[in-house]
Amino acid sequence: MTRTALATISITAATLLGFSCSTQEPAAGHRGTAAAKRPYVVLLVMDEFPSDSLLDRQQRIDPVRYPNFAALAADGTWFRNAYSVYDSTTKAVPLILDGIKPHAGSAADRRDHPHSIYDMFARHGYRIVDSEEATALCPRSICRGGRTRRPAIIPNLLGGRPQRFNRWVRSIKSGEPTLWVKHALLPHGPYMYLPSGARTRPGPGDPLHGMNTIPGFQYELLTRHN
Repeated sequence: MTRTALATISITAATLLGFSCSTQEPAAGHRGTAAAKRPYVVLLVMDEFPSDSLLDRQQRIDPVRYPNFAALAADGTWFRNAYSVYDSTTKAVPLILDGIKPHAGSAADRRDHPHSIYDMFARHGYRIVDSEEATALCPRSICRGGRTRRPAIIPNLLGGRPQRFNRWVRSIKSGEPTLWVKHALLPHGPYMYLPSGARTRPGPGDPLHGMNTIPGFQYELLTRHN
């Protein structure tokens, strides 16, 4: 039975789309001994991660600064012209999950997004492992611990971001067909991490007043640091 890996990256002003790995249908003569497996699907949305930040002077994903993203793009399909149509997390992320253009006044929860990828994969017999940090689109009937209202964003920004991400990563294991979905408030401000992953300071407070807001936008050093 031949195996093919499909990796797809869609990097926008607010998001990064993860990858799925699939197994091809076996040849007719082998159907009795090797049943075709449905692919595992992993969707990772990273917040405030513009694609320009990943590029080198050749407009490629920089293989020195971001070797893993570059490797994923080299082994898959990178939609380099993809972008978000909304500058708000609570509008941009639901669009990724249900494909419906957001409108003013819509809520980032099940009330205004009754049909999404969660429903589609559940209908096809998939288990869902969901971790939404600013939305609540997966219903309790599909997702354990599903919310009816979106969580407060500020508390999620101020603490526990890497811990929540690592906990979700550890949930990715082989077994029954599964869709893993994670919206991570990383590297969303407060910007605390260097390219190496090291933290610049122990807490979320900015060491310079206005560092991550409008007063700091015109300073090249701060822009590069952030």
